[in-house]
Amino acid sequence: MSEQAAIRYRVQILDAHAHLFRVVVEIPDPHPHGQEFRFPAWTPGSYLIREYSRHMVQIGLRAGQQSLALTHNQKNHWQAPATDHALTLTYDIYAWDRSVRGCHLDQNHGFINGAALFIQVSGMEAAPCTAEFMRPKSSFAKQWKLATAMTSVALDNDGFGLYQCRDFDELIDHPVEMGDFAQFEFSVRDVPHYLVLSGPCQGDFKRVCEDLGKICEQHASLFATDLPMRHYYFLTQVVEEGYGGLEHRDSSAILCSRGDFPAPSDKKMSDSYIRFLGLMSHEYFHLWNVKRIKPVNFFSYDLGQETDTQLLWIFEGFTSYYDDLTLVRSGVITIEQYLELLAQSLTRVYRGRGRLKQTVTDSAKDAWTKFYRQDENAPNAIVSYYTKGALIALALDLIIRQETENAKSLDDVMRALWQCHGRPSVGVEPQQVEALISEVSGLSLTEFFQTALRSTEDLPLALLLESVGVQFHYSAAQAAKPKGGFLTSVAQDTAEMSLGVTLSPELNVAEVQQVYEDGLAHQTGIAAGDQLVALAGYRITRENLSTLLNRHEYGAKVNLHYFRDGYLNVTEIEVLPPKANTIYLSLAAEASEQAIKRRMEWLNVAESP
Repeated sequence: MSEQAAIRYRVQILDAHAHLFRVVVEIPDPHPHGQEFRFPAWTPGSYLIREYSRHMVQIGLRAGQQSLALTHNQKNHWQAPATDHALTLTYDIYAWDRSVRGCHLDQNHGFINGAALFIQVSGMEAAPCTAEFMRPKSSFAKQWKLATAMTSVALDNDGFGLYQCRDFDELIDHPVEMGDFAQFEFSVRDVPHYLVLSGPCQGDFKRVCEDLGKICEQHASLFATDLPMRHYYFLTQVVEEGYGGLEHRDSSAILCSRGDFPAPSDKKMSDSYIRFLGLMSHEYFHLWNVKRIKPVNFFSYDLGQETDTQLLWIFEGFTSYYDDLTLVRSGVITIEQYLELLAQSLTRVYRGRGRLKQTVTDSAKDAWTKFYRQDENAPNAIVSYYTKGALIALALDLIIRQETENAKSLDDVMRALWQCHGRPSVGVEPQQVEALISEVSGLSLTEFFQTALRSTEDLPLALLLESVGVQFHYSAAQAAKPKGGFLTSVAQDTAEMSLGVTLSPELNVAEVQQVYEDGLAHQTGIAAGDQLVALAGYRITRENLSTLLNRHEYGAKVNLHYFRDGYLNVTEIEVLPPKANTIYLSLAAEASEQAIKRRMEWLNVAESP
């Protein structure tokens, strides 16, 4: 640890009904010429300036019993006067952000994302820290407990008390959940794992832990290593409708829906439960990929301004590839269910024309200004480094397997990244990645990287999937599965008619959320925010738009009524055949034995279905 005196943070609930935390910071040895304080503007893993200081309600400073004036010289900076005495800074934080990136507090629970609660003592970020979480005294908190992966020092039986951290970065990298939560324990490679569920929920949580155990074991098996932590916490807020996750070094913050969990009597794998497991898998893979294997400039964050990297196609994209792949490799889902997920991911990329305008490296660079600030034109303007990055990982994996006859794979690349960068804590430089992948695989991949990373050309995924006995169908959306998926066959006569829009899921009316380029809506001038009223005189709802379109033959011209800015407009649309914009995958009936064997090794299945 640093020789600097420890910075001491004390956290208490000031007023749960007003959603206020109070934080007291003791600085034993402040800068003699005047200590500066800075509040983080963003949180690692979520690349958007969030200006967390906006949640500060009040702030005060003392030297002993003497109050000192603070100069608020920048939006998230405060300056103390010169003093020879220890300082005590006290501030209150409004906590009503129901996400994994902020803080939330009421009479039911409290959640803390460190970057949104703890202020930096400038120049002392490397100093050791302690964090003391005070037990709430209110009657509603009699049954409350506290869960965090921080290193404990002196705790009561429910987890409240004193914790220590090596430095400020470690302090903010340990989210905290407090409340009357449910906690379940399972073990992976002798390391205890905790599933913490905060919020009313029901389900077969024994099954959930068993499935999570298989997934976590599969990740550890991929890296062929002991787990790099003493314990792990899935800190999960369960809400009526929600989805999200944020990785941390020894834990993850999760937001999920109550309906995601299986009932004890339900042995099937629902779509929502698979999505939940995929989210947990994604955040767990980050234990290695981005929390320990990470860009060189992520070893020292400037939390006051953007810290960008072109490598998010690896750190989020590769993670997005392995999250669902691990579900099938661990035996939690079937091959058909995996191909369903893969086809839907492919569709998310192919449906938007942004993939033809933005490279995946530019997408990573633009995370701060575009990806995390998506508007109604996002599908037409940007590509996701999550999904496009996952497709690059898929392509690389299949190329390496095909060219080396399964002697090598992307798994070997991840193990090399761990041994060269993660285990010794050596940052990854952008130019090193391509060289490492080529070295591990023994292949010349210069042309592939040029196409995949620095151009907007589509990847040759149809041919690559064929090498593992999977057929790639690029067609109009099928009525049975409009978002893409696994199908035994694709029939054009069941294609779903589309206006080329997405409708807002939050409103009862058919309000346009996004308009896709080259669709019928785009060609007739429909715009985001328009409220669709009637087609050929029949009322439009969110559910019946495609049905109304399918009543008309190709070439028919019909009136479409819509409101814009409170005024009723009418336009004529010509019903045209739907365009190819959706991906379906199926198992090739005539796949060679070699392709089937390659598929079995890729998906880690004992036998081909």
